Amino acid sequence: MRRTLAIDLGTTNTVAAFWDGIEARIIPNDRGNHLTPSVVAVTGEGELLVGEAAKNQSLINPTGTIHAVKRQMGLQRRINLGSRSFLPQELSAFILSKVRKDCEAYLGESLEEAVISVPAYFNEPQRRATIEAGRLAGLEVLGVLNEPTAASLAYAKTIHEREHILVYDMGGGTFDATVLSSDGRDFQVLSSSGDNMLGGLDFNNMLFEELAESFWTEERIDMRSDPYLRGQLMEQVERAKLELSSREETYVAIPFISGNGKPLHLQRKIQRREFYQLIRPYIEKSIRISRGAAEEAGVEIDSLIFSGGSSRIPLISELLKGEFGLTPVHQINPDEVVALGVAVQTSLLKEEQGSKRLHDVTPLPLGVEIEGGRFMTIVEKNSPIPTSKKSFFTTVADQQQSVEIHVLQGLENMAQKNTSLGRFTLSGIKPRPRGEPKIELEFKIDGDGILHVEARDLDSGTIKNLDIHHTRAQEGEEVQRKGLDDLKADLEVLIHRGADSLEENKDRLDSVFIQEAEAIIAAARKIGKRNDLIAVQQHIIALETLSEELRELESLEEEEFGGA
Repeated sequence: MRRTLAIDLGTTNTVAAFWDGIEARIIPNDRGNHLTPSVVAVTGEGELLVGEAAKNQSLINPTGTIHAVKRQMGLQRRINLGSRSFLPQELSAFILSKVRKDCEAYLGESLEEAVISVPAYFNEPQRRATIEAGRLAGLEVLGVLNEPTAASLAYAKTIHEREHILVYDMGGGTFDATVLSSDGRDFQVLSSSGDNMLGGLDFNNMLFEELAESFWTEERIDMRSDPYLRGQLMEQVERAKLELSSREETYVAIPFISGNGKPLHLQRKIQRREFYQLIRPYIEKSIRISRGAAEEAGVEIDSLIFSGGSSRIPLISELLKGEFGLTPVHQINPDEVVALGVAVQTSLLKEEQGSKRLHDVTPLPLGVEIEGGRFMTIVEKNSPIPTSKKSFFTTVADQQQSVEIHVLQGLENMAQKNTSLGRFTLSGIKPRPRGEPKIELEFKIDGDGILHVEARDLDSGTIKNLDIHHTRAQEGEEVQRKGLDDLKADLEVLIHRGADSLEENKDRLDSVFIQEAEAIIAAARKIGKRNDLIAVQQHIIALETLSEELRELESLEEEEFGGA
């Protein structure tokens, strides 16, 4: 049986795990670390770096490095890194590809399947982008699992009787609060709420702004506009945030800053209470969301589980204890708990733990746009999956023979403020006075979370279907295919250019260089026949480097000839 990779694709770090037949285990990366920074960079020479290598050079290459791409998942906007640009899912694919290769090296086997975690409050486009990232990394994504649900699965063996569990998931870029009912075998999600723009990054930004303002006021040093100084201060802020979880005070220090013709050494003491004062509004917002999730579930909370590195902040435990009277369970590292839970889910998919059952919910309302640009909910938030809901509509004009159905997801009353999932037209309606035709609209969500929409004119029997999940996938794949085709065309040009240049210069090159160059070109030809975006990009870089070496050789020969 093929092994399935479990991946927590995080805003700050990515973690991988697998089910070894008995329990879930974390897989270390190529440096022996459990956490791989979710950082991607393109150097000035065009080299692509991922993980620790990208993070370690970010201070000297701030414009060529991206952190926290997860917050941009689902947006069809390109992100510039140096001279190149990428879609968010392409950048996430680089991270997943590195993690996959590290895991294959550790386990000594090929890994082609994965389950990837997502915030519970991710909408459909964000989930689709995550799946596309996995596919671009060469993985068959068997499913996406909500992060708080995964965290609860990781604690399954500690649950011995029916409990109502609140999973407080404060990650680097997102926050989720999910309430589950479980006896250790049966997991029923009761409610889920959250904020996809609330997390540890916001704590960092608050502290950064406080320090940047003080350095400007005291020394007239602008840390905001200089990308290098900004990077240095952000690195110090992250370190200070971590230290303040175990210490009452710490220092932020940046030495040798040039100012007024002499070097300055910036230093500032930060006390825990000062940091708490800055971030307290964010923490209190997360507590309100958690209380709302508990109220929506309609139960008293018995246990509290933490997930996400930012949940380590002592203020969070303090405020949650005041709200629910509970102390969080600490048996599992909050940085690793989601990946471990996803690994448990992979075993359920393979029926290795047939007695366990997981029942999830849809985190956001689903519905359609109606007259006046309003949003009408058909599937309520926190509806159990699978589910089926019907609503009935009519025409708004006399003799109307078609209606456009605009499917959306979100919490707002006005359609334009929610996320559009797709549109389709039901035609063939019998012409009648307005208000008389009866149109049945059915929303079905299957066990895999795929939304099927069916519209039916009850008089004529005309039916129109839309599979939202597959429609979004096809749209995304068309975007990706266009980008991939363009890159493969570039690769083909570089192959011919490199082969021609190599043939012209063979008599001047040593045999070792010729063999290496021929191997690069041969490998690129093979890759050009595959739909592997990452491999194509990597071979483009290799061919560009080869072309540069050959150009330098030709330039050197010309100089020698001219001087003869």
